[in-house]
Amino acid sequence: MKVLITGCDGQLGKALIQTAPSHVDLLVTNKNSLDITNPQSCKDFILFNKPDWIINAAAYTSVDKAEEEVEKAFLVNSKAPKLISEIIASYGGKMLHISTDFVFNGRKSTPYLPSDPVDPLSIYGKSKAQGEYFVLNNINTFVLRTSWVYSDIGNNFLLTMMKLHKLKEGKSEPLKVVYDQIGTPTNVYGLSRACWGLLQTDYSIIKRSNIYHWSDLGVASWYDFAIAIGEIAAQKGLIKRPACVKPISYIDYNRNALCPSYSVLESNLIRNSVNLSSVHWQQALGDLFDRLLFNTSKIKYN
Repeated sequence: MKVLITGCDGQLGKALIQTAPSHVDLLVTNKNSLDITNPQSCKDFILFNKPDWIINAAAYTSVDKAEEEVEKAFLVNSKAPKLISEIIASYGGKMLHISTDFVFNGRKSTPYLPSDPVDPLSIYGKSKAQGEYFVLNNINTFVLRTSWVYSDIGNNFLLTMMKLHKLKEGKSEPLKVVYDQIGTPTNVYGLSRACWGLLQTDYSIIKRSNIYHWSDLGVASWYDFAIAIGEIAAQKGLIKRPACVKPISYIDYNRNALCPSYSVLESNLIRNSVNLSSVHWQQALGDLFDRLLFNTSKIKYN
């Protein structure tokens, strides 16, 4: 099975490479080796290599900046996936497109199902929702939504909090973290295993739905997540002691973009279809810290 991964420099792209099954013929690209916004380059590259699957992990993910860079957000998150899905559909290949909880408005009080209607609040969410719509208009295409993804590389909430816990440890000034947005932190390596699980499952099973969700188990606010990061990192010896964390409201955070206040995803469909097990988000967080104990230089918080 030949698989093309776009966005290989991102946190999911790198995790997909690290967790790829040995039998997979892997072809990886970043924005320098493949410009997914260039129709001719994209067509030439895909048709020359003809992968069996494309995992589109490339995305414009600057949620607040997207409010000002509207055209760029839609180009990468909407027009490019449309192009990729049309090209691979032309010869019968398959595509897994990675999407986000930001396609929902956050007004539910129970986990979002894959079948729930989208209603994004932000430019980022709207660009991702439109990308989903375009992709799903083609045959053999699937959408995998996820939420609050963190990793040991790149720019993400985990590494930001690690840096701030270390910076503020022993000081009276607290970390200020939002308490009234609820979701599920998701370990990127669990997400990558979910991607590979879908690709390796019998097609007659996965085609029963074209939209799936994946996150770790449980729920948390960003405040809960920040406290857990400090406490578990200290237990593992990655920092001396956690900083004090103060809860603040989302309205006091002064973001450019509106974000869903509740974005817990119901992931039972993929767990049952692909026979995947999952763990509570705090255990998954501890698992990631265990990885870092073997290479603490990966955390750039000094």
